[in-house]
Amino acid sequence: MHTRILHFWEEYALDPQRPVLLGLSGGADSTALLAAMRSVGVSVIAAHLDHALRPESAQDAAAVERLCRRLDVPIVVERRDAGDYARREGLSLEDAARRLRYHFLFEQAEHLNAQVVLVAHTADDQVETLLMHLIAGSGLRGLGGMLPYALPNPWSAVIPLARPLLDVSRAEVLAYCRARDLPVLEDASNRDTRFLRNRLRHELLPLLETYNPQVRAALLRSASVLAEAEAAIAQWAASAGALHPCGANCLQLDERALTVLPSAVQRRVLRQ
Repeated sequence: MHTRILHFWEEYALDPQRPVLLGLSGGADSTALLAAMRSVGVSVIAAHLDHALRPESAQDAAAVERLCRRLDVPIVVERRDAGDYARREGLSLEDAARRLRYHFLFEQAEHLNAQVVLVAHTADDQVETLLMHLIAGSGLRGLGGMLPYALPNPWSAVIPLARPLLDVSRAEVLAYCRARDLPVLEDASNRDTRFLRNRLRHELLPLLETYNPQVRAALLRSASVLAEAEAAIAQWAASAGALHPCGANCLQLDERALTVLPSAVQRRVLRQ
């Protein structure tokens, strides 16, 4: 775990002395990432958002604050009503909570001058995300799964979003927490099969493993290959000469240059 984090810092040229902001839920994934970063000497600030969705959410926030005191990590805690936000915006609870969480994290990162926002998605999360996108009929961008490092991203053009544990399994994370006697919160909503991700985790993936016991590894390989293909198409589209600046907030599309491109590259140019 420690070696992977150090390699991640080197690969993306992150400064171990400049603070990073970590989204800390108190679950095993984010708890392990927080403890591992403290162990390798990274300067980290934790941020916890109470979505006000469960009666025990305030207790979870208090538990996360105790963990940070134990690890000597500064923490920011806020409470925002995801249920009320979902109703006002016409969103599912899952989507509303996610949007509130990321807006909160990037607001805090900007306020605290953090160099990057970290989230603790694991390889298991990547598999579930790939299946969600496949079921929804996504293109290459979605089927490549989550990126380990994204800049720009949907929440900021200047602060990266990074996932240092994206090649670490949930089993490894749990073993790390057990070995260090780290307190881990269990969110009962993770077993609620009204949420699509939970149905995939508890119902579809076990079924797929009866067809291929190594289906998780196979899906991760597919996501990696598709992400590389998406990156190549994006680079091709950017260098195709079909888009030209034509003033402030203006792009000119060269129809002749566009029509000679393969359809996959045309779609990417139009998305740009």
